[in-house]
Amino acid sequence: MSLSPPIAIGSVRESRYCLARNDRERVGSRLEGMRRRARRRKSLDLTERLAVVTTLFEAHRKAPFPAGFDLAMLDADLAGCVSTWLVQQGRLDDRRWNILAECEQDLIRAIPESAADSRVYCQRLLDMAILVLEADSP
Repeated sequence: MSLSPPIAIGSVRESRYCLARNDRERVGSRLEGMRRRARRRKSLDLTERLAVVTTLFEAHRKAPFPAGFDLAMLDADLAGCVSTWLVQQGRLDDRRWNILAECEQDLIRAIPESAADSRVYCQRLLDMAILVLEADSP
């Protein structure tokens, strides 16, 4: 899979990587379902969002690392960004926001290709990323 070049519209936060056209087509229906869920999550206020992410993060920390899961750095980067967001009560600096946005795109591509036992683990990571990114959107 290839990444399209970043979209630089002005803000550092707007430079999320986009899926290449063939990748978008391949995971199109999955992305649409995620967008619908994201619109529902957008209605959470910060306190509710912090509570949901805290619950997901605790479950993530207790979950065994999936055998054969080859995205260890993505897992570590995402967990570090989410942990910082929780400690700072819903604030994230631009560098970490960009890292989290890249992790989100990597997970969107990885979930359809991952083994069944890794999907739940990856989906929880993706859910946390989306919740944090939407809360801290410009």
